[in-house]
Amino acid sequence: MLLIFLRKSLYYFFSSFVNRGIAVLLLPLYTRTLSKVDYGIFDLLIVFGSFANILISFEISQSIYRFYHETKKKKLYSSISLWFSVFSYLIFIIICFFFSKEISSIIFKNDNQIVNFRLAIIYISLNGIYILVCNQLRLQGLASFYFNAAVITGITNIITTFILLIVFKLHVEGVFLGLILGLLLGLFYSLLKLSNITYIFSFNFKIFFKMIKFSFPW
Repeated sequence: MLLIFLRKSLYYFFSSFVNRGIAVLLLPLYTRTLSKVDYGIFDLLIVFGSFANILISFEISQSIYRFYHETKKKKLYSSISLWFSVFSYLIFIIICFFFSKEISSIIFKNDNQIVNFRLAIIYISLNGIYILVCNQLRLQGLASFYFNAAVITGITNIITTFILLIVFKLHVEGVFLGLILGLLLGLFYSLLKLSNITYIFSFNFKIFFKMIKFSFPW
């Protein structure tokens, strides 16, 4: 038991190390290729995304931690959180794309950043779902899969961002495209591992309202 605990702890430690290490490795690339204005735009959109990830799905992931280990309907609870999150972020994307000019004008005082804003919205949505799915891996004790997802996401992010910034001379859009591609691969891997053991095509509104009642105050 102790060896299992230590092995899983190491997986989670190195996963955190990879996630933070990628950010550190990419920082010199950002500072060498992005202007101060571009980096400011990127940073502002990341901050916007941090708030959005908390608000969009009403922190329904908190409900999974609350109810998962005491219910026999584990797959249903997990699936409800996933499908609601996917639905919420789809609505978020549609609204933001439809009003991208207006929202971009509010954030940046002009509408010259519509492309960057739309790419950021896609990144924010994928990141929210990715975090939910990775938390599910942790909740089920699938430490090695959690680590693999972090490595896949991180390596893809580094390679694609480097190519897009250095080779194709893209700016903020290159950074977000790199982040998006990394999340897509990491999310695909995680969902592939959970598709047969966790997630099902089912929804229950009674359980959903129970979960939202708990998570909404968060």
